[in-house]
Amino acid sequence: MQKIFYLSFFAAIIVAATACNKTNITFGDAYLDNGATQIIRTDTFGVNLSTVYTDSFITSSTGVTLVGGYTDPYFGKIQAQTFLEMAAPAYADIYQYTSFDSASLILYLKKGSNYYGDSTQSLHIDVNQLTENIVPWDNGSYLYNVDKFNYNTTALGSTDIIVKPNFTDTIAIRLNNAFGMQLFGMLQRGSDTIKTESVFLDFFKGLRLGGGINNKMILGLSDSLTLRINYKKAGVTTNNMQVNFKLSNKSHHFTNVTADRTGTPIAALGPTLHEINNTLTGNAAYTQTSTGITAKITFPSIRDLLKIPNYAKLLQAVLIVRPQTSTFSPYYYLPSQMRLASTNILNQLGSNLFVLLSNGNTSIQYGNLVTDYIYGQNTTYTYDVSSYIKSLLTDPTINVSNNGVLFAPPSGAYETQFSRVIIANKNNTTNTISLQLTFAAIQ
Repeated sequence: MQKIFYLSFFAAIIVAATACNKTNITFGDAYLDNGATQIIRTDTFGVNLSTVYTDSFITSSTGVTLVGGYTDPYFGKIQAQTFLEMAAPAYADIYQYTSFDSASLILYLKKGSNYYGDSTQSLHIDVNQLTENIVPWDNGSYLYNVDKFNYNTTALGSTDIIVKPNFTDTIAIRLNNAFGMQLFGMLQRGSDTIKTESVFLDFFKGLRLGGGINNKMILGLSDSLTLRINYKKAGVTTNNMQVNFKLSNKSHHFTNVTADRTGTPIAALGPTLHEINNTLTGNAAYTQTSTGITAKITFPSIRDLLKIPNYAKLLQAVLIVRPQTSTFSPYYYLPSQMRLASTNILNQLGSNLFVLLSNGNTSIQYGNLVTDYIYGQNTTYTYDVSSYIKSLLTDPTINVSNNGVLFAPPSGAYETQFSRVIIANKNNTTNTISLQLTFAAIQ
């Protein structure tokens, strides 16, 4: 519907413009009409890029369990681990004449699960028992990407598995028998530790799921994991039974993410440097918000448009974001949706940029990604930024050098997806970002 709106809009403008019969006004890259009123299109106005670092952001209650790691030539060595609490099952006196069999942790995937990296390589997962309770900083309500808690480095269980994200639905990790027997013994005895939630949490503080340093992929799973104890119950026949411990308190389920950026173009970013201009990063800006990195786009020369002789009115502004050629592949795929959110000198994430649809409604723009894996040249995200650019032109209180837009995935994906984008400025030789302006001028 957005495309139909654009076509209708331009058709109306062209019809109006061609009704005039005066001399052409030529400016910029192209002129589209004849007469006193000219419709001119140009992409010569500068777009400035920088990369912004965010110290911390909330990763609790996302509904996603992240585990694994990989090495990215542009973003560094990235590791993800998840911390969580478990709840005991409601107690019932049903464990007479039973015997322990095994314990395992069941992780659940959904078809087409979120993953990033090389899924043809084996993924190593460790399950560790926490040695301290999960308590948010300052006893608050949230946990952040930088938070982590101590755990026993001797794993309760481990697995190495080749995950096929479109086909694998569960991952079962066998756990230490002594640990499983300890939990099951409490059920058999009717221990108060099992019956009382707070006492159980003090005994079993939670789990950490992490990966090995040689992993080639980060995997996103559901947060509905299960700690399952299989046991046998004697009777006329021996029955195989099971009891499940489930995830407890989703607000204490969170992901810790680390990134070693040594040797990368953005290695200087960190706690002491929160923004760096693209001239210092290979004439490119970088976005991978799950590791705290976001591209910022500003339009410092946009008000030069007002100085053009006979300038009358901005009709449309389209921002075309072209990921840098050769920086993406089927392994390092581009995020399917990217939004533009307004920001200021403090680089705070503001309101999303909307587009007006032909039915009069507005919609958040996600770029309408077109991917060209063969040549890379025709890979684009496209946005109608007309309203935003008009605000920069009409409101002199806006600092156009510092106020701009952040190039980021939608909320949810912002915290949990590792797909990334590298965009280049006009001084880069491959696929540059551009701002296309269409405006009216009168002779």
